[in-house]
Amino acid sequence: MELSSPAYNAGIEKGDILVAVDNSIVKNKEELGYKLETLEPGQLVTLTLSRARERGWIIEVVQYERTLRTRSPHKSKSDRIKL
Repeated sequence: MELSSPAYNAGIEKGDILVAVDNSIVKNKEELGYKLETLEPGQLVTLTLSRARERGWIIEVVQYERTLRTRSPHKSKSDRIKL
């Protein structure tokens, strides 16, 4: 995960499992892709995740939420107007 990514900044860690996007359960990658495509640039989105924590001999699964802002579209270098 990139150290400057919105997910990293929100405290999402490698190994976290995405459960839902805006309280809508995500069952597979195709559903996730569809939900992400419907988001507007800069929109706030709530992700529900689960994370396994090891506490001695016990593995505890915790569900938690993070709110992120989707990325705004950036113009590529080829789209910029040269003066």
